[in-house]
Amino acid sequence: MNLLTNRLALLRSSTILRSSPLLSPSQHSHTSLLLRHNKHNRLCLNHQRYYTTSPSSHPQDDLIPIASKHIKSILHNSIQPQKESLILYDAQCGLSSTLASAYSEVLKPTTPTSSSPSSQPCSIIDFDSSTPENILSTFDQLPEGALVVLIQTTSFRLANYRIRLELFKRGIKTVEHVHLGLIDPPQYSSYINSLYFNPVEHGPLARAVKNKVDSAKRITVECEGTSLTIDSDMEPCLLNIGDYSGMKNIGGTYPIGEVFSEPKDLSKVNGELMLFGYPNTQYKIETHPIPFKIKIRNGYLVNFEEYMDENTPQSFKDIISVIKQHEEGDVIVREFGLGLNSSLGKHAPVNEGTSFERQKGLHFSLGKKHNVFKKPG
Repeated sequence: MNLLTNRLALLRSSTILRSSPLLSPSQHSHTSLLLRHNKHNRLCLNHQRYYTTSPSSHPQDDLIPIASKHIKSILHNSIQPQKESLILYDAQCGLSSTLASAYSEVLKPTTPTSSSPSSQPCSIIDFDSSTPENILSTFDQLPEGALVVLIQTTSFRLANYRIRLELFKRGIKTVEHVHLGLIDPPQYSSYINSLYFNPVEHGPLARAVKNKVDSAKRITVECEGTSLTIDSDMEPCLLNIGDYSGMKNIGGTYPIGEVFSEPKDLSKVNGELMLFGYPNTQYKIETHPIPFKIKIRNGYLVNFEEYMDENTPQSFKDIISVIKQHEEGDVIVREFGLGLNSSLGKHAPVNEGTSFERQKGLHFSLGKKHNVFKKPG
C-alpha cells in the first residue's frame, strides 16, 4: 500500500485530518487521521529477520560511483565522522562487495605511519579472512567517536558479542548493512538508490507525519473496497531518518526513512486491508501484482476460513501458520510504520524486509514481540 508523493503531501495539511464522528462535540478538537490509497497502492507487512548467502560475489563496478555519492551524503548529513574508521565486510555476495568498494573509495583506507600520518585513518577487514580475536582486538583499539561500517551478506556473529550494541556502548558510531544476500542482483540498484535519504531534505516531512499521527485519536486506512480503523491513541512516533541530534547512539541500519508507532491499545484495530507484499518462509519479500484482503478483529488477524479471497497466496498462508505455531494460535497486529523512502516500492522492490519496509508506503508487523514498543505480557 504505497503512499504516493501527493498522498504524503496531504499529511502536511489539515485537509487529511478531520474530527472523528465517534467523538462527542466537546472532543471535536481532537483529530482523526485518514489515509487513502488508490488501486495501485497496497500494504506491505514485515515479520522476521533472515539469513542467507548469494552465489555472486563480484562487485558491480557501474554502481560503485552511485553508492559512493550516497555514502558521502550519509557521512556528511548524519554520521559526521571526525576520528578513525573501520570497514568490516564480507565478499560473499555482489552487493556486499560493491558497498565495500564504495565505502573504501569514500573513507580511503590507509595505514598511518610516522612519515605519513593521517588525521582520520581508516582500516578495512574481510570478516571471513580474519579471526574473531583479531576483530575484537581492533574494536578495542578504537577510540570513542570512531566509526565502524558493517557490510554483511548475512549477519556477523562473534559468539555472544552483539556487535552494534557493544559498539554503541563504547560511544562508537555505526553504520550497518545486513542480510544483503537476500537481495537479487537486478535489485542492487534499487537498494543503492535507497541509501539517498537525509534528515536535511526529508526531515520536515517526517516530523509533520509524526505530529499528525501523535495527535490523532482515530486513524482510518482506506484501500480500494476496504477500510481499517485504529480507535486508540498511538505510542509517540519514532523517527528513523538519520537525524541523531542529541542522541547517545549515532548510526543504525541502512537504508533509512521511516516514521513508526503502534496503538497504545492493540485491541482497537479493526477492519480490512489489501496486501501486496510480505516475507515468505524462505525469509524473502514476495510482492504480488494482484493484492489480496486480510481482516483484523480486535487487533488479531482473522482466520482465513472466516472469509474467502481467492487471491490469497499459499505462501502467505504458510507464513501465518508458522507465526501461529510460535504464538499459540493468535496472530496479533502491531507496528504501524510509514515508510518515506521513494527509491523503494512496487516499482523498485528488494527482497530484504528491513530495507523494503522503508518503501514509501504503510506496513504493519505481525507477532507479539516488538523490540521498541513494550506491552505487558
